[in-house]
Amino acid sequence: MNVLVKTKMLKRRLSKLCVAVELSVCIGFMVGCAKETKNADVTPISLLIASSMTDVFRALEVGFLAQEPNHKLRLSFGGSQALRTQIEHGAQADIFVSANTEHMDALEAQKRLKTVTQFAKNQVVLVTHAKHKNTMKSHQDLLKIERLILGAKDVPIGAYARVIFDQLERIYGDGFISALRSRIVSHEHNVRVVRTKIEMDEADAGFVYRTDAMNRPKLNVFALPPGSQISTPCLIGLLNRGHSINESAQRFYNYVLSESGQAILKAHHFLPAGDP
Repeated sequence: MNVLVKTKMLKRRLSKLCVAVELSVCIGFMVGCAKETKNADVTPISLLIASSMTDVFRALEVGFLAQEPNHKLRLSFGGSQALRTQIEHGAQADIFVSANTEHMDALEAQKRLKTVTQFAKNQVVLVTHAKHKNTMKSHQDLLKIERLILGAKDVPIGAYARVIFDQLERIYGDGFISALRSRIVSHEHNVRVVRTKIEMDEADAGFVYRTDAMNRPKLNVFALPPGSQISTPCLIGLLNRGHSINESAQRFYNYVLSESGQAILKAHHFLPAGDP
């Protein structure tokens, strides 16, 4: 076989190979486009979540989508009171997650919720900036605080802080609690703002949730006396949307309550709902 014939045969083979490669690329491209189009058509599950649960719900999102890759989630975070107001003004959401019962009860009374359950517990703690760690030993040392910040009264962490103040007053008397109240310099709209201000040394101390204080080197947890400690419920509710429940939202709701979801909550230092 002469060189000319061999060259022609090689060209024909190369031509067929190129066609095959191009066809494979085109098919792959079309399959990819089909998948993107399919995912683009999926209506996301819309969640309104109390800011104190930001980190754990981002982790729950990852875990859920690993099991349910054909779903999408849209997470929005804020103070429970602000999220409740959004729902009352017609926000199109499927799930509401709150750090206390008041806002859930209000929405239930308005028949905006189909079902509600407690999925975990948290605790309220008093934190100081780490620089005060060696000077805060007893309740009297609390009066060394010059800048104390609380959540606003309609924010769950603010409402809980006021309950703790009442309990401290019962334990230590009116004079002590009046002196402590005089140190309050601001009321913040959510617990993450309280934490951030203390970490940035814009305040000396404030009340946050236990989970907000974990693994935070700039924070020191001050041990509250027995009788003034509060456990708080973490609640998840399925919202009515035209008197029906989004089936995808139900799946995420079930995932939070599942063994997998509860393991993620435990890893983020939340307590089981059934703990005393």
